[in-house]
Amino acid sequence: MLLRTRIEGTPGNESAQRKTQIEVDLECAIEINYALVGLTTAANDISNRLVLTLTNLTGAIEKSTAQAVVSSEEATSVAKESANLSRKLNRLTLWIIIAAIASAASAIVQAVVAILALWK
Repeated sequence: MLLRTRIEGTPGNESAQRKTQIEVDLECAIEINYALVGLTTAANDISNRLVLTLTNLTGAIEKSTAQAVVSSEEATSVAKESANLSRKLNRLTLWIIIAAIASAASAIVQAVVAILALWK
């Protein structure tokens, strides 16, 4: 702007006016180029941050998946152990029932022996 004002005040300097316009156009092109470089840098930075974020997210997903597999395997192991303990408890319950029946039979035998001893 300053160059244009200075030259416009001088009569008969159309070539200087054109040169100034070329210089202004060149300066505008340089500024546009700087702006494009800035935009490119910003876009590259955003792209790099996005890649980093997605990489971190992928790592977290893989870690969660591995943890889910371990949890699943542990749950399967616990379920097997629970079924095994349930079978043992069922056998123990059966033995308790047999012992109770045997104890009741023993009490009956003792009662019969005591009654027979009283009749003698």
